[in-house]
Amino acid sequence: GGRHWRRVSLPDVDITFLAASKYLPGRLLAFAEPDSIHGVGHGGIWASRDAGRTWHRINAQAAKKFNVVGLALLPGHPFRVLFANTNGIERSSDGGKTWTNIGLDSHFVLSLLVSHGQPDLVFAGADNGIWKSVDAGRTWSLFHSGPPTSVLVAGSDRPADLYGFASVTHPYIYRLATPSRVARGTAPLGGGQIVVAVDPTDPARIYAAFSFPLTVYESNDSSRTWRKIL
Repeated sequence: GGRHWRRVSLPDVDITFLAASKYLPGRLLAFAEPDSIHGVGHGGIWASRDAGRTWHRINAQAAKKFNVVGLALLPGHPFRVLFANTNGIERSSDGGKTWTNIGLDSHFVLSLLVSHGQPDLVFAGADNGIWKSVDAGRTWSLFHSGPPTSVLVAGSDRPADLYGFASVTHPYIYRLATPSRVARGTAPLGGGQIVVAVDPTDPARIYAAFSFPLTVYESNDSSRTWRKIL
């Protein structure tokens, strides 16, 4: 439960994304930034079959991608991968052997989220709202026309219950219960990278953390009001 830790044997540094799936016990994915701006050396997408004890690289070319925004692991044979940067989504259905590039009608991709309850249901935040795929990322359609959404988190196990962080001049967090039912909240003040998390026992309780300076806020009313807890 986080009381004890050990360092895994991943032969890379600067890990910025991790992905796991409750449908694939022991499987893990990790994305590492390249060792230099030229994309040489280490970096790329790594996979583990044994909960992080050993790793093998499944996509070295990914290290050359800029503005990476998401990594997802989905069940399949042996597993499926979605890897997103702002220019689009790369998909593998064979454990990383082959890849297909997918675009969202020339829109910028900003975030990626796999549904908690339906592993083939995937959402992508974009510069024009939220897109949805019901076939594990093979095809996409616009789900909700809205603001640029740089963070997506699941509000609950209900497929359409989502929280989004609107990256606009005055940022805010909104909750999307259905494609047409949107509750706009507020966002606490902070800088750097933002992470949003939802309490699994209470979807109305959410947390927002900022990296610079490190601050954590809590909301008990679906982002309408906030209090600083760190």
